[in-house]
This record gives sequence, C-alpha cells and structure tokens, in this order.
Amino acid sequence: MRRLPPLLTLTLAAACAQDAAPPPGDLTTVVDSADVRIVDLGAVPLDIVDRRAVAPEPDLVIRNREDDASSVLSDVRDVEVLPQGRVAVVNGSGNEILAIPPAGGSVHPIGTWPGGELAMFRHDGLLDVTQPPFGRRLYIVPAPDGLWIADDDRWEARKYSARGELRMVVRSSASPAAVTDELLEAFISERYRDAVEGPALEDMKQDQREIARHTTTPSFDRIVGTTDGGVAVREFGVGTASPRIWITVQPSGTAAAIELPAGLAVKRWGPDWVIGIVRDELDREEIHRYRILAGAGPGS
Repeated sequence: MRRLPPLLTLTLAAACAQDAAPPPGDLTTVVDSADVRIVDLGAVPLDIVDRRAVAPEPDLVIRNREDDASSVLSDVRDVEVLPQGRVAVVNGSGNEILAIPPAGGSVHPIGTWPGGELAMFRHDGLLDVTQPPFGRRLYIVPAPDGLWIADDDRWEARKYSARGELRMVVRSSASPAAVTDELLEAFISERYRDAVEGPALEDMKQDQREIARHTTTPSFDRIVGTTDGGVAVREFGVGTASPRIWITVQPSGTAAAIELPAGLAVKRWGPDWVIGIVRDELDREEIHRYRILAGAGPGS
C-alpha cells in the first residue's frame, strides 16, 4: 500500500480577512499563540454538539420531465446556489469544460500532503492498480475565504486562508471503526453492486480481499465546505441505504450534528439548507434541497 504521491502543492491568489473572534463561553474552541482557531470535539463529538434536523421533504426538486425521453440531468458533477434563489447545475453529459483564469494576485504555496492510497496486484498476469478497501483519501474543498484540507487517516480538517495561512483546525479524538470480516464483505458488495454476476466478478472480489490491509475504517467519509466558511464532516459508512450523521462547525467554532436522508450526495451546504443529488427507483438523477431545522435532531 502506498499514498500517491506525497507531494501536493496548492495555491490560491486572493487575500482574505481574519475570522471573527469566537463567542464567549464556547468551550470547544481555543485560539493558540499563532492566532489559529482550534475546535477540539473530543472522543465523543455527538455527545457535546447541538442536534439539528432537516425538513421531512425537500423544498426544491429539479428533475427530468417524465414526458421527455431525453436525459437533461445526467452525470451531474456539481450544483451551485446563486443569488435570488437560482440554481446552477454542472451537467457532465455534454462533456464541457470551462476554464476561467484567476484575476491576478500573488501566488502563495500552502504545503504538502499525501494523495490517495493505491494498491498494486497481479491479475491474469498483468499488474493492476486500484484503491484498496478502506484506502485513505485526501479531501480539498473550497471556502469563501480560503480552503479546507483533510486526510481521512485521522479526524481532522484544516482551513487555510487564500495566502496559505493556517486559520482553523477542526478535530476529534473519536476512534474509527474496526474492519471486521462482515464490514469488509459489505464494502466489497457495495463496490460491485452494479457488476454482472459471474466468475470474473468473483475474481475481482477475491482480489479486494487479498489487498485489504487496514484494520480500521477511514476516520470520516467526506467533507464539504459551508457557505459561511465552516465545514461539514460526514461519518464513515458503507452504502447509501441508510441516513448518515454529519457534524458541522461554523467559523466561530459552534458545532452541531445533523442526520441527512439516505442517498443524498451533498453538493452545497448553506446557512439553513443543504442541496444535493439523489437517484429515484429508475436510477434517474434529481436535485433535492432540504431546509435545516433547529433543535429537532435525533437524540435531542
């Protein structure tokens, strides 16, 4: 197993203002001598953060017309919420790429991190390369005033300003789940759920079993930057059939937990809404937006 490659230099071109000071009495937040805000959620973050919930139904649904045979929404890559309530959709079916150059400014290096973890193995006499079960990943997500970087080998996300200055650290000492035989088989079944049954599929599954080396899962499943400059972190899980808990942390250090509907692939997270992509029973893509409600989450 190895991480690819252990060098990733990121650059941004605009300066940003410092975050506001944390509110009085916020015990989850400290600011160190370098003016870096650190949010430590401890070993059991769900026990100390507020609980929230989303509305039972989406308040916005964008889908293909049932009387239209063409697939307007297909391979959706991204969703952006625009002013006046408009929504922009990046559709992958047209194979379009738009390159917008930066508007000048100085380039500032941020640092180096390992890339995605890959495993090499021989299959039918050939050398194959793939991500191993529970392989570690690097996440880079934009923020209005910089970007978040996280390596899921540990429960920690770091926010950097546009000048490459460390501005915030969100972390937890929660232990990742152990990889059991049952969890490994569930992971492999999910990875190949759309593959055709047969000897070739069984060979691929056996290859995955042989390259599985991790004794624990990644510390989290995904991160998304929020529109206020905070971050949302999703708990690790296998499959999309069950709802998943997310922990959100605002720039002030205020944290909350929220359970999102099963199958929702989050694309944008706003101050009181979340928008993402779901698939219906015919595997057609839809865009759903949910309003976030205060004080009504599970366990509250």
